[in-house]
Amino acid sequence: TPITLQSIGGSGVITAATLTGSSTGDTTLNGANAIGSLGDFTAANFTLNNTAALTLDGALEAGAAAGSDPVLDPETAGNITVTSAGAITQGAGGTFNTHGGNIALTGSALTLGVVDASSSSSTPNTAGDISLTATGGNVSLGGAVTGNIVTLKASNVATPTTLQSIGGSGVITAA
Repeated sequence: TPITLQSIGGSGVITAATLTGSSTGDTTLNGANAIGSLGDFTAANFTLNNTAALTLDGALEAGAAAGSDPVLDPETAGNITVTSAGAITQGAGGTFNTHGGNIALTGSALTLGVVDASSSSSTPNTAGDISLTATGGNVSLGGAVTGNIVTLKASNVATPTTLQSIGGSGVITAA
C-alpha cells in the first residue's frame, strides 16, 4: 500500500521492511530510521540515516537524466549519502545512479557490486566522488568502482575487480 509522506521542516522516523518512493526535490531522512531494504527511489539528492542493516534491492537515483534535447534539458547531477549503524549490502537488483554526483556510503560493513558515480551524458570523463567507509568490518567489492576521487576506509578491504579514478585520485585505507 503506497504511503505519501510530507514534511515541512520537521523530522520523523521511518520503520519499514522495504522503502520505495520518489520526490521532485531532495529527500533527507535523518531520523533514527529502521529500514531493512531500499527499493527503487528517485530524488534530486538522497540522504538516509539508518539504525539497522540495509540492503539496496532497487535503483537508487539522485539527479536526473538528460531529456530528449540534452541542450535544453541537460543531465543534472545529484548526491547519495547513506549512513547505517548496520551493514550495507547491495543486492543483485541494486544500483546507484547519481548522473555524475557523489556517492557516500557508511556502514558497519559494506558488501557491494558495481558502484559508479560517472555521468551518462556525452561529456567524457565526468564523475562524482565515491566514499565507502566500513566502521567495524570489511569493504567487499564484487564489481567496478568508478568515480573522480575514490576513497575506501575499512579494517579490511577486499580487492575490487576494478578501482577506477577518473581525473582524480584513489585512496585505500586499511587499519
